[in-house]
Amino acid sequence: MRRFIKEPPFLKAKLVEEKNNNIWKEKYQSLLKNMYAGVAVYQPIDNGRDFIFTDFNPASEIIDKVARSDVLGKKVTEVFPGIESFGLLEVFIRVNRTGIPEHFDINEYKDQRVSFWRDNFVFKTSHGEIVAVYEDMTAKKNTELHLQESLKTLQQINDIINKTNSMIFAWKNNQGNWPIEYVTENVERILGYKVSDFISGQIFYEQIIHPDDLSKISSEVEQIVDGTFKHSLYRIIAANGDIKWVKDHSYPVKDELGNIVSYKGVVEDITEEKKIIDDHNRVAIELERKSKHEAIGIFANKMAHDFNNIIHSVNAFAELAIQNIHNPEKCKNSLNNIIKAAGSAVSAVNQIENTTGIININPADCSLKEIIEDAIQTVEPFVIDSIKISTSIVLDSDIIYVDADLLVLSIINLLKNSIYSMRERTGEIMISARAVCYSDDVNSIDNTDTSMIIIKISDMGEGIGADVIDKIFDPYFSTKGSKDRGLGLSLVYNIITGHDGRIEVDSKQNLGTTFRIFLPDKNTQQVQVSEDCSSKVENCRESMDILIAEDCNIITEFIEEISRAAGFNCNTFVDVTSLINYLESEKRYRYLIIDAGIASEKDIINTVKKVCKNAVTIITSGSKIALDNLQEKITIPNIIYLSKPFTSDQLLEIINRTSN
Repeated sequence: MRRFIKEPPFLKAKLVEEKNNNIWKEKYQSLLKNMYAGVAVYQPIDNGRDFIFTDFNPASEIIDKVARSDVLGKKVTEVFPGIESFGLLEVFIRVNRTGIPEHFDINEYKDQRVSFWRDNFVFKTSHGEIVAVYEDMTAKKNTELHLQESLKTLQQINDIINKTNSMIFAWKNNQGNWPIEYVTENVERILGYKVSDFISGQIFYEQIIHPDDLSKISSEVEQIVDGTFKHSLYRIIAANGDIKWVKDHSYPVKDELGNIVSYKGVVEDITEEKKIIDDHNRVAIELERKSKHEAIGIFANKMAHDFNNIIHSVNAFAELAIQNIHNPEKCKNSLNNIIKAAGSAVSAVNQIENTTGIININPADCSLKEIIEDAIQTVEPFVIDSIKISTSIVLDSDIIYVDADLLVLSIINLLKNSIYSMRERTGEIMISARAVCYSDDVNSIDNTDTSMIIIKISDMGEGIGADVIDKIFDPYFSTKGSKDRGLGLSLVYNIITGHDGRIEVDSKQNLGTTFRIFLPDKNTQQVQVSEDCSSKVENCRESMDILIAEDCNIITEFIEEISRAAGFNCNTFVDVTSLINYLESEKRYRYLIIDAGIASEKDIINTVKKVCKNAVTIITSGSKIALDNLQEKITIPNIIYLSKPFTSDQLLEIINRTSN
């Protein structure tokens, strides 16, 4: 019979305890291995002044970027030398001493190897070990710090914006009244409205726009270009009723379907800046007007001086002619001097008309080469040694139908400008001429058609600024200050356009300037008398009557004297009514010489229409504007326009040319 020995109770208890310990250890290891948080277990040494690693879970390896095998058995102060300054070592010591768990809030750890933010919970086990459970808060803390920095920057930007005159707005897209979702605080300082008034919907943006500008702004909002609005300046009514000028930089915000859901932008108060600009423009206009008045005054004084000299000459030589009435030679000399004085008066009047854009052009066949040579010869005294003037004329024939004196004057003005521009430079002024085909497009030049002649004057001077080049042909505009009254280029422009031509300019600062003159290469300005006119004159050849309608007795006497000397009979009328009565009598006559100022423009036109069936009409006037207006409105043949003053030779030349 087998004998059974019963186990002692204390041995059985010990076996149960060991078994429970093993179960707990397995759970403990599993827990450490699968925890997201880091867990480090320490054994106190040096009377609790330092601690060595006894365990280190996988999460700790990831968080602290160190292997478990590299830390077990080592002092915490060796692995993490910054732990004391970090503050965690003191928590270990205190928990080891008191046994009371502590939460060590988020703090930054730094040493030569690593830098991170940690959140620690420390407690003491029943076996006397210190356990630290911690999370890596680096990413969260960096995000928080970045957010704080962004908020700080945003606040600084907001402070800056609130100190400026620029308001940031966000508007809802709501049928045109534009309710406001957001606006910066400076709106109260600038416009006097509270932010809450806008956000609560008590005030819409539409309500503060000036009524005269509202339709314009609404139209601009509807016309989106490249995702933005092109707003012109507009006015806003402030809370106190003041008018504020603003510049709007806004854009639409769209949803994923492309629908506009809101608008955002900056509205800048430019009231003060606009006032300064307006004041500046007002002063500039006033200075320009004053300068023009001054220039006109100087010009008028010069003309008065010239005319007084002419009048004095006429009176003086008329007295001498009377005194020497019995001395034919001296009397003839005095009369010739009176004629010269009259020529000077004509020149003075031409100068006035040229200045005001009225050019009396007397074209004839001229040599372009001689015109250019005359201009160069005139400016030679002004040319310094460092400047050379060269020419290049490439034409089959240099004969051109122009007013030679006026074209010479134009080229002289352009050459003087080039010489002045090169006053401190060395270089060449080039004058060239060639035949081209010219259209409204300056780049459309075809050398196969020679309908135009181009005269080009180029220099190597200081050039013309882009800000003033569009003004150089304006009367009284000058870049030379008090040295010039700004009439030169304006006069050139009027002369060239008066020839049915065109003048253009290209210039770059410090590289030089080129003027191009385009002139018709045909006799476009010659007086033409139609075959119909010649035939009608032929039919009334037996008539030698000239009708004169003129209200100036001296001019009437002058025309009568010339006409009678040519074998014509003269009938003179001082008003249109008596002239028309005579015309209706159906008497035969060959010419009507009528002054444009004797009646209204309408009466002149009606009279001319009656005469054109029977004879040649010569319309005279001292006003080129009046002649130009009549020439535009009378579209019938047999009309010749003659500017006063005219000579006996000019009148006889017309009569002889049209007599057969």
